[in-house]
Amino acid sequence: MAAPASPAVLSDDIVRLVESGVMVMVATRDANLTPECSLSFGARVHADRQTVTLYFPEVANDATRANLLADGRVAVVMNRPRDEVTVQLKGEFLRLRPMDSDDLAAHTRCQQNVEAQLISLGVPPAVCARFNRGPLVAVDFRARDVFNQTPGPDAGKRVATL
Repeated sequence: MAAPASPAVLSDDIVRLVESGVMVMVATRDANLTPECSLSFGARVHADRQTVTLYFPEVANDATRANLLADGRVAVVMNRPRDEVTVQLKGEFLRLRPMDSDDLAAHTRCQQNVEAQLISLGVPPAVCARFNRGPLVAVDFRARDVFNQTPGPDAGKRVATL
């Protein structure tokens, strides 16, 4: 399916979802269309509401990085554990860069929010404490398509808002 001519503008609902603390899975593909999936540890939506930053371990995700640099296409699933509200963003890779102070603040907030949700759902704090916290790098991408992936009758539908 061809991407729309212009980037998606992420709605207030989607920005709030990202900021509420979400589990993040990132899918890419190589030149042979072989998929690769990896975890991101937090996300941030920029003021333009098109650019999203993901946080990856600096020492891992070699295949994901190679795929982003070679192909540039990315699909990101963000799930809020407490209620299973889920969104998928599809877009294109912009850059890989060191984290700045805004990224560190966003990452810390995301981790704290996700951990609080998981603990409230019965995940032991000791398990949450093992989540990778760094060192991390930032990956920026531009969202082109937004899909509702919350379980239910609207799952898979392209959306402007949740």
